[in-house]
Amino acid sequence: MGEKNITLVITGSIAAVKSYDLIQQLQAKGIGVSVVLTDSAQQWITPDAAKVLTALPVITSSEIRAQPDQLKQLLAKSDAIVAAPASADFIKQLVYNDSELAKAINNCQKPVAVAPAMNVMMWQHPATQRNSKKLLSQGVQILGPVLGKMACGDEGYGRFMEPSDIAPALESLLAGKSHPAFELVNKSFSPKPALPAIDVSLAAKKSKKLLLMIQGGKDALATYALISSLRSRGYQVTCATGDEATKLLPAEGLATISGCTAYNRHYQDDVQGMEHIRLPEQSDIVLITPATCDGVKEMAEGGAQSFLGCAYLATKKPVVLVPSTDIEKQPNAADLERIRQDGVNILTVPKQLHPASKERADAIADGIDELIKQQTLERKIHGN
Repeated sequence: MGEKNITLVITGSIAAVKSYDLIQQLQAKGIGVSVVLTDSAQQWITPDAAKVLTALPVITSSEIRAQPDQLKQLLAKSDAIVAAPASADFIKQLVYNDSELAKAINNCQKPVAVAPAMNVMMWQHPATQRNSKKLLSQGVQILGPVLGKMACGDEGYGRFMEPSDIAPALESLLAGKSHPAFELVNKSFSPKPALPAIDVSLAAKKSKKLLLMIQGGKDALATYALISSLRSRGYQVTCATGDEATKLLPAEGLATISGCTAYNRHYQDDVQGMEHIRLPEQSDIVLITPATCDGVKEMAEGGAQSFLGCAYLATKKPVVLVPSTDIEKQPNAADLERIRQDGVNILTVPKQLHPASKERADAIADGIDELIKQQTLERKIHGN
């Protein structure tokens, strides 16, 4: 076959630590490996560590943003590109062509493969499955995910395929041959799930756990009043803020009003870790308010760049979303319809209520109570 080179794109996932093994497996087959490290991947692997393993170039996303041409030159010298592990967000980037890295890969006219690795629910989410099937239709090869246990403790499809199985498949890809490993993805796709009603026992619970995910805009100013209104009705409220909301609502203030720790990162100091998975799992309901155009767009497209995007993909709990009324932050109607079809409950409140008013906060809490009372709160459970 002669010496071949692969560009290995490593994205953010704890499975990134297996990239060391994958590089060695490929090198043992006489395949040269260049490395691209995304920002999130560098939580697990540093550029210096990658350079120890390969004599070929190692570049980072920040270097790509500063000098896009070096990525184009790297891909031009490669015979194939593989993203391993490939996060849900990176798969979304490839589909929507919305990063410098994705654009370069989509334009390079080389064989492309991705090896997904993510939480079970994130893989089974309709948005992720739509994106993965779109990649397949565009000729991208998919390796896995396989059935197994995740770092978060869940078990199912989502586990990173072992490097010892990925390497021979990539060797076949370089030779222009098929390989059975590329067919395994068909087993991991979920059938379209039903919309089950909320657990009837939730209405009778004296204390219901609610994860309040807060985004930006003027409506966020009603958050303190909303927390107080929810707590007065028996809800235990845990808050998670997006970047914009963090500027308006200090974590200390949220923690004081709610009585619970406030979160704003996937991995937070002095706590358990993987908050984007753990917090929704420990809740009865996920409430997103105010939901901004950027946040709803990320949800509709299956992105997982933010805390919100990750938590939304990872949860099987009922999700209620209140769109922002801020004229600059209002979500796109098509994006709202897409997430509604994916099982999100869209709750609207009277527009005449002031964004920061107690009346608006009470209207949201009333809406949650009514959904539970009528047992119409629904969430697509992404089937096995």
